[in-house]
Amino acid sequence: MIKHKTMSYLLTSGLCLLLFLLLSGCSNQLPKGQEITKSPWSSFEEVKLAYDEITLHQTTTDELLQLGFAPYSTPNVRILSYLDIVKRFSPNNLVRPEVLPPSVRHCLSSREQCMAYEARPSVSRSERVGALMP
Repeated sequence: MIKHKTMSYLLTSGLCLLLFLLLSGCSNQLPKGQEITKSPWSSFEEVKLAYDEITLHQTTTDELLQLGFAPYSTPNVRILSYLDIVKRFSPNNLVRPEVLPPSVRHCLSSREQCMAYEARPSVSRSERVGALMP
């Protein structure tokens, strides 16, 4: 009887150890990721210099691209639609249109012809390594 209990204990312990080793080894098989966004500017001063080059109602889209505000190639620059701009400047009924800057009022009155760029200063990078199934 003691021999049977000892054998059962050893078998259960061995199976638990094997299961633990298999499961801990599986984590190496799962994909790993890291995210980093590359920006054309390396400091706040560089962004400010580029931003200061923008002249309201004069700077063209091509000039914005040359300054680094390129939404299709720079992940932290995106195009805002009319609806995005409404959410930014008129989040509720308490914000009256007459208190908004004239350029924003004109943009909002243009509706779908209105477009803006948003640049978010951030540093992130995306890198994925591995796969679940080989």
